[in-house]
Amino acid sequence: MNELWVALGAVVLIAMILHIVHRATRLDRLHNDVLRSRATLERLLSNRAHIALEMVAFGEFDLASALIVADAATRALDDQRHLVPDGLQTDTVPPPALAPEGTHSRAMVESELSQVLRDVLAEPETRQSDLAHRLLDTWEQVAMACQLHNQKVTLTRRLRSRPFVRLFRLAGVTPMPVAFDMDDARP
Repeated sequence: MNELWVALGAVVLIAMILHIVHRATRLDRLHNDVLRSRATLERLLSNRAHIALEMVAFGEFDLASALIVADAATRALDDQRHLVPDGLQTDTVPPPALAPEGTHSRAMVESELSQVLRDVLAEPETRQSDLAHRLLDTWEQVAMACQLHNQKVTLTRRLRSRPFVRLFRLAGVTPMPVAFDMDDARP
């Protein structure tokens, strides 16, 4: 009878260990998904800024609009901060020397570019070129990538908030991921 209880205890212990390993693996996968979706979003935002600069170089806008677009796109490309300063990325990028930390976030820079592009693309004749179509397609991809990234962040935060995960500290010292909120409304 005593061996039966020991065997039952061993089965329960093995089941619990397997469950812990499964949850830890799932959490690790979600953290990696967040980083991959963030890298995709970063690449698409860079593409959007490059296409905007190409449109300026090819004379798609009037002079005043071209200067404004070039300024906003250049600031978006030059900003080397992470999209979200949550500490998930292992490399560290120092804040820009010209602005104190937190006064101008990466989301604000990208949102300003969105606003400028939305204003200059409001006129139908500026949306006729191939570059304009590429820009609008990339913009659509940015919106989807941003939404996907934020969904991954939500799933990760939801799993990390469960009592079982917190009790066994399955996240370790990994920082809590943060969503990226920017103005991505298209013209």
